[in-house]
Amino acid sequence: MLTDFRENVVTDQDQPTVRQHQQHPIAHGRESRLVTRLLSSGGLLPVLLLAGCSYSNIPVRIPTTKTAEVLEVDRDTNIVRMGSPYLYLEKPDVDWGQAREDAAAQCAKEHGFTDAEPVGTTRRECLSWNGGDCVRYAIVGDYRCI
Repeated sequence: MLTDFRENVVTDQDQPTVRQHQQHPIAHGRESRLVTRLLSSGGLLPVLLLAGCSYSNIPVRIPTTKTAEVLEVDRDTNIVRMGSPYLYLEKPDVDWGQAREDAAAQCAKEHGFTDAEPVGTTRRECLSWNGGDCVRYAIVGDYRCI
């Protein structure tokens, strides 16, 4: 006996073809009929595709604690550039109080100044490019030696 599951046709070589209409064992309620109708008409496929696309466009950022380091010292303007490198999926949390102390120490070492003050606001800069996309960033803050 051979069974064709697409049409629920049961055949036997000695008997004529018997067509049976069988209800799906799970389809027994209003919700089940709606799901069955969506599956049979292909109406669920676009919804699943759209759901997959909308999910994949949401990057998941991983919070990470970072320590700022000296990136550059400009002797002409007495600016110490402090920053912390991070990758695309990281969400850096930098201790800018410690960065100011480190900048002041760098000012004392390089220029003979005793303190440093922040200049402007912190910003994000790209450190590494790959095929037109930035893959490695640095969050940067500038400090003036005083």
